[in-house]
Amino acid sequence: MWLAYGRDKRLVRPIEFYPPDALPSGEVGYLIDGKVDDRDLFSLILWWASQGYLTIEEKQTGKFTIRKQAELPHTLRPYQHEFFGGLFPEGTEERELGAPDEDLAWRMKTARKMLKQDYAQDVRTKLYTRSSIACQMVGLVLLFVPVVFYYAAVADTPEFLGGGGQ
Repeated sequence: MWLAYGRDKRLVRPIEFYPPDALPSGEVGYLIDGKVDDRDLFSLILWWASQGYLTIEEKQTGKFTIRKQAELPHTLRPYQHEFFGGLFPEGTEERELGAPDEDLAWRMKTARKMLKQDYAQDVRTKLYTRSSIACQMVGLVLLFVPVVFYYAAVADTPEFLGGGGQ
C-alpha cells in the first residue's frame, strides 16, 4: 500500500537563469538575440532601480513614476547615459512613464545605435567573428547546391522539355 499511495512525488527543481552580475539587462537582451529592442532599454529602468540610481512608484494601477536618486557613474557605457538623459532631461528629477515623448523616442533610437556600435567596435565583445560570418555565407551557398543539381537533372529529361513520352 505504501508503494502505491504513501510515497511522496519527487519535487521538480525549477530552472533559474540570472545574467552576469556586471552585465546590464539592456546588453543581455542584445547578446541574446542580436537586436536592441525598446524592451531591452526599458529593462534598464529596473536594473538602475536595483543599483539605487532611481526609484519606481506605482501611483495608480498601471501608472508608474520614476524618481532620480543619483547620477549614473561615468564608468557605465555611453548608451546608458543617453537613455538616462532622455528619461531625466536637465533639471528633471521625476517622470511619469507612459506619456508620449518625442525627445525620449529620439534618445532611445540613439542609445540603440550606440549600443550596437559599442559591440561592433570592441574586438573582445563582437557578437560575430569574420570566420563565423564567412561560414554562414558558405552554408547559404551550399544550401542551394542540391536544388541546382535537381533542376539540372530534371531539365535534361524529355518530359520536362515538352517532348512527352512516346
